[in-house]
Amino acid sequence: MSTPATRSLAAVLRDQLGSSDGLRLLVGEYQAPGADTRYSNVLVNGQTVSVPKPPAETAGAAAYMIAGRGRLIILGAGGGGSQGPAGPQGPKGDTGATGPQGPQGVPGPTGPQGSTGATGSQGPAGSQGPPGQGVPAGGSAGQLLAKIDATNYNTQWVAPSGASSPPALAADRYQRIVRNQNAAAGNDYTVTSATAAAIDATNLRITKTCQGRPVRLHLRGVAAHAVAMGLINFSFRMDGAAVDGGPPFGMHSAAAGAQASLNLAWDLTPAAGSHYFEPWWSTVSGTGTLYCRATIPLQFTWEELPYG
Repeated sequence: MSTPATRSLAAVLRDQLGSSDGLRLLVGEYQAPGADTRYSNVLVNGQTVSVPKPPAETAGAAAYMIAGRGRLIILGAGGGGSQGPAGPQGPKGDTGATGPQGPQGVPGPTGPQGSTGATGSQGPAGSQGPPGQGVPAGGSAGQLLAKIDATNYNTQWVAPSGASSPPALAADRYQRIVRNQNAAAGNDYTVTSATAAAIDATNLRITKTCQGRPVRLHLRGVAAHAVAMGLINFSFRMDGAAVDGGPPFGMHSAAAGAQASLNLAWDLTPAAGSHYFEPWWSTVSGTGTLYCRATIPLQFTWEELPYG
């Protein structure tokens, strides 16, 4: 801004600045640098600017100073007008460059335990696994599966240690004979000999193929002796030979002709193979009777036992 030729610089500044103690700023073109190199801090449009201090003038008059190359800053002492209205909003400047990332913050405290979530849905079924090792093929009846060494699944079939496998049961392991067919007194059995003999080698004999297991022989019926305290001996025979040594059973008649119940049983273990079994009897003296009637039957049984 140029100064009119008819007015002095001081007059122009007084017109612009007034008579108060405020500061006003005027900027004009400058053609040459000044000689004064001392500087002061001046508030220019809201910013602090370092500028040279102006030379002194008369009291109340304006002063000027060099602000920089190509520009003249004129300061005046005296009154300034009231604050003018704000200028319009300038355009938004360009976005500045992103600053460097700040340091890692201190971790916060652990939060409270959350509540248990809802149970999830059932997952799909897994694929079929490979077959297990299982029991090895082979072996025979009565053998056991034994470990060969500590290696997994290294086994073999062996016979039981210290014992043989139990034999199989006979196909026909039980037989019973009941004698009451003719239902007459003449069909009772009688004995008068002191030499043991079969009671009935035709109708009271059982023949079986044994498996080496124990068997049980059983004779049930009613007997009597014609003499009081008369003795009748009974025994079981296998293949005609006395079982376990002889006549193990003896029956005394309490009175002449008094009936006494028989319930005789004996266990034995025949060798494997075919054998026949039968009851035998004898008497010391007199006549012994074994009833064989419809109302007083005689029963002889053979049974292979499932143990032993």
